[in-house]
Amino acid sequence: LTGLESVFARDAERHLRIPLEVVAEKDREHSGDDHPEDPPPERASLRIGIRHARFDIPQGWVAQSAAKVAEIQATQGDQATVHAALHHPGSSPELIYALTIWSTAMPASMLTSENIPQLVLSAEQHTGLRGMSDVTPVSLDGAAGWLWHLQGVVPGTLFGRPQVATMDVHCSEMWASVDAFTAIKMLLTAPRASAHEAADGLATVVFSWQWGP
Repeated sequence: LTGLESVFARDAERHLRIPLEVVAEKDREHSGDDHPEDPPPERASLRIGIRHARFDIPQGWVAQSAAKVAEIQATQGDQATVHAALHHPGSSPELIYALTIWSTAMPASMLTSENIPQLVLSAEQHTGLRGMSDVTPVSLDGAAGWLWHLQGVVPGTLFGRPQVATMDVHCSEMWASVDAFTAIKMLLTAPRASAHEAADGLATVVFSWQWGP
């Protein structure tokens, strides 16, 4: 999946040249830019523990309501806290196309290059999907993170669609430490045929992410 990895390499290069603070400022001043027909990106905010964060919602995506986030939270139990869920218009009762952001208790020492392969293996075992890329280091506004991609054909029940016998899906997972004892996870799930478009959406969230006070 070198094409998927290049999406993040391309965006990382662009954002490394332009500080995130400058990108955000340009967004706020966008009304007088060279492309007035393009509206500024919609921003979302959330809180993880005592830390606040803001990020761009990818064009065309919609942030799920608090009620829908609560439904997703109910499926997680006490294992994780769901903070946000984004919905792509391509999603349907037969297709899943979503990005979920949650946090879980995890020592920062677990998110090292030595331990990440175990996380990938755990994801494979939990979902039945196969890892399809190398693990890529990414920065979540200065927090060291790790990204990888999985794909496969799995039962629809795995993603809450019991009416669908099987689904050909793509998943991307991004993990980063929030503090010494908490990790954030972003899970992108999309039809395999839409993997590259979906990766663009995840890249928008990751590279627009800003931690606040």
